[in-house]
Amino acid sequence: MSVTVETRPTETAMPLLRLLAYWRIKYLRRRTLDGGLPARADIEPERLKEILPNLFILEVKGAPVGPGELPQGPVVWRLAGTGVVGFLGSDPTGKALDDCAAETLRRGLVRATGLALGHRRPVTCTGLERMPWRYGVPESGRQARFEVAIAPLARDGRRIDMLIGVLSFTTAQRPDTTGPREPACQVV
Repeated sequence: MSVTVETRPTETAMPLLRLLAYWRIKYLRRRTLDGGLPARADIEPERLKEILPNLFILEVKGAPVGPGELPQGPVVWRLAGTGVVGFLGSDPTGKALDDCAAETLRRGLVRATGLALGHRRPVTCTGLERMPWRYGVPESGRQARFEVAIAPLARDGRRIDMLIGVLSFTTAQRPDTTGPREPACQVV
């Protein structure tokens, strides 16, 4: 006798799956044309309406990053949806990725960005963040489990100049001891 177990993605994973599926379609289309990565110009925000609040774009300042290269300048927030702004407690647009106030999320984003740049592929990251704020108001004891997906974009198809990402999270009143203390990232 065989047993079939159906697993459904969690509510927080749905925006990640949506962005990754969309990026893969753009990647396959661009790869067929010129063998490269999708560009920011290939992204059609109207096709991502349901995840726009959770969407963000990071920009690689300085020269774009080619295969095997490291960024010469900082990675900065170019755009952050309202859900991202709400989670962070302020709008990060124009600020360096390293300046993110949420400590665990910052470490996860920096690690995921490095992996996406190095592997030239999407990366997912999960973690647990203490939330000493909620829309600017301190609240001790609150935590959020976050999930992030980041995918590379390259204007010329080759040298990465931006990354598109999505942040999804759930909050909990009680401390969660089951989540990772350090963000866990993987290339997908």
